[in-house]
Amino acid sequence: MLSTYLSPAGRMSPSDFKKSALILIVVGVLFSIPELLGIKSNSVLASIVSFALYYSWIVIWIKRYHDGGKSGWMCFLPIVVYLMATIILAMTMFGDEIIVLFEALSTGASQADTEKMAEEMVAGKEMMGLLANTALSAVVALGFNQYLISNDDHENQYGPVA
Repeated sequence: MLSTYLSPAGRMSPSDFKKSALILIVVGVLFSIPELLGIKSNSVLASIVSFALYYSWIVIWIKRYHDGGKSGWMCFLPIVVYLMATIILAMTMFGDEIIVLFEALSTGASQADTEKMAEEMVAGKEMMGLLANTALSAVVALGFNQYLISNDDHENQYGPVA
């Protein structure tokens, strides 16, 4: 099971991709809950978990593209789409507040001031942000999987049928 998330070699069927993507989404949500409850997390542990989740997403995307007979480098296409959609979502949720924060950062405001501005901007919107980000992850993952990546029913250069 761990090879599903750790090794980019091989292929992954659409149904296995859906299961793996949903598991990664649930794990991401579970690791977000303490912060929603106001519990400060260990930044080293949070960094390790974030890296593991990012790496696992890349691995399952590579395997899914391999199943369609495409290069694993194509995995960056849904990731870029997700990042762009996240930026649009943040701009929609926070509007002018995020622009003011970026201006403060670019003019050399102190870290304490920008952190305070960021906390005020996000206050009360954490749950909405988590739900929106979770929905966005599901839409990108399942949408690309269903509509944009074909399924190769024969053995290809990436291995036998998954």
